[in-house]
Amino acid sequence: MRETAWKLFAKIILWQLAIVFIFFMGAISVDPSLMLVGSVVALLGAMWIILTWLNRYYIVSEEAISKTRGILFRRTRTFDLGSIASVKVSQSIFGQILNYGDVILENPLTKKDLTIKDVQAPYSQASLIEKQRLKEISKSPNKKVVPL
Repeated sequence: MRETAWKLFAKIILWQLAIVFIFFMGAISVDPSLMLVGSVVALLGAMWIILTWLNRYYIVSEEAISKTRGILFRRTRTFDLGSIASVKVSQSIFGQILNYGDVILENPLTKKDLTIKDVQAPYSQASLIEKQRLKEISKSPNKKVVPL
């Protein structure tokens, strides 16, 4: 699963459009060389966001979920599916309209949750994770199967 990038692109484009609009309305006067520097900084920021997005991914296997991220240094965080107590979905109003949201995996043992942010079709992704979680729990004889 990969996070959606449209939200990040939209923020960058909206900020640039707002600055250009204010500039052309005459509300502010800016030296053209300063505008060029600002555009270069915005472009570098956009490239950083894109690289960050491309280098963050989640792997759902039969036994665990791993989150790997990092551009210069790779960091991986792994959650055992059997230790996940619940799988929840969180969506904003825009997320409901555009069908994206966060999938939250709660782990009471470590008291740390894994949040998979800005997932397309979060309810179907949560359902897949839930099926894998129930399969993993049913393999272990000392764990209870609790459908959510």
